[in-house]
Amino acid sequence: WLKRAIARFDLASIFTIHSFSERALSLAAFEIGFDPSHELVADIRDAIHRASDDLFLEALQIDRGERGGSASIEGFRLRDEHEFRPETFRKLAEARWSLRDAAIARLVGVDESDSGSSRDAVWMRTISHFCERIVDRIERELEKRRAIGFDQLIHHLKRALEDETTREALIGALRSRYDAALIDEFQDTDEAQWAIFRTIF
Repeated sequence: WLKRAIARFDLASIFTIHSFSERALSLAAFEIGFDPSHELVADIRDAIHRASDDLFLEALQIDRGERGGSASIEGFRLRDEHEFRPETFRKLAEARWSLRDAAIARLVGVDESDSGSSRDAVWMRTISHFCERIVDRIERELEKRRAIGFDQLIHHLKRALEDETTREALIGALRSRYDAALIDEFQDTDEAQWAIFRTIF
């Protein structure tokens, strides 16, 4: 087997991690609900910012009492906070998107047991609630645009390989085409990428 593999080495398919993820998702597109017709875009910051701005406006409406719920306490208004502005939440949205598998408490330093009414507690809960909702909002914004980001390809593939309803079909489709994977610059492989290859091979 090894001699045969070496002899046919030049016939091996070569992919970037993103092109491999796109090919893998396309192989079982129907089973996992992947739409290969979506436009692959390198920069999705416009979609992230649009989703962030929408959530920011909702928080502002709540703070003003224009919508149900309350994000404030007596003598404290979110809109008076120096950091309560669209730019802050745009940066937070970008960070959350890039670390969307991380626990929110670890990402923003929130003590989830803190239900107090101090200014800091209210502010941090506002950030935590934003982080809980922003990923879904960004995905909906991208879906509306029929666009998909490069990092989404990796995330979707990892998620499909973890989902019991899609895992077997996807692994079967990939193993029927690829016996093994040789990863160049393996030291640059991140946790999500390693999880993909460990699962498949």
